[in-house]
Amino acid sequence: MMSLTNVSTANIIKKQYIHKMTSYRDAWKSLIITQLIALAISSFSTGGGTTSGDFYSINVTNYSVDVVFFFTVFWAFIASFLVTTNSYTYEDFSYVSNRTTSAVSAILFVASITTIAAIFTMLSSYFIFMVMYLTQDVNILYGSNTIGDFSEILSSFAAVWGYLLLASSVGYIIGALVQISRIFSLVIPVLIFLPGFMNVQVPILTDVVTFFTTETSVMMFTMKVLITAILLFMLGWLLSAKKEVRTW
Repeated sequence: MMSLTNVSTANIIKKQYIHKMTSYRDAWKSLIITQLIALAISSFSTGGGTTSGDFYSINVTNYSVDVVFFFTVFWAFIASFLVTTNSYTYEDFSYVSNRTTSAVSAILFVASITTIAAIFTMLSSYFIFMVMYLTQDVNILYGSNTIGDFSEILSSFAAVWGYLLLASSVGYIIGALVQISRIFSLVIPVLIFLPGFMNVQVPILTDVVTFFTTETSVMMFTMKVLITAILLFMLGWLLSAKKEVRTW
């Protein structure tokens, strides 16, 4: 049987999660604005070419939603980082709460908005396709890759969702570290950006990037992402639990 304590804790987490999903409007607004800006940029062609013969002329124009993807990855990192800040965590104390329930509800919230962001990112490619179809006075030659079959869509979604979840978990753990000590707000950017400015390769960072980007199996990639994200979220949870209780 489940104890009354466990039921109470579960209910508190549920209430805090619902509160975050409904009241953290800035996260939703920033996602919409970010993707709209990225879609506007993506509406410009990324290349193409022209070929012709005696009786035909074909003009190929390429459009890409890579900008939408990278903008959304950056958004996921920032949104997860902000969830760990005091301005957000203090709202949880409107309930009977502790650091553990606050951290768990925050992690569930981050995972949820990441999944929704991945769906929006996937839909952005079809949005651009429809805009071009409705606004361009051209004949479109439909092929097997125009929309993509189910397996291709599923693989693409897994990749997009995986990278967004990674960005979210990294943003969350960095945010948790910064809340423990402000010194990390100086140390972490230096460790990340200084090697790039000095054109110096950091083997650990290179190995981490290679570990994910060179994986060809969707199943293995998903497993790598889930294990890594869970470990980072758990570490952030433990760090959050060590924070001092808020004083009034």
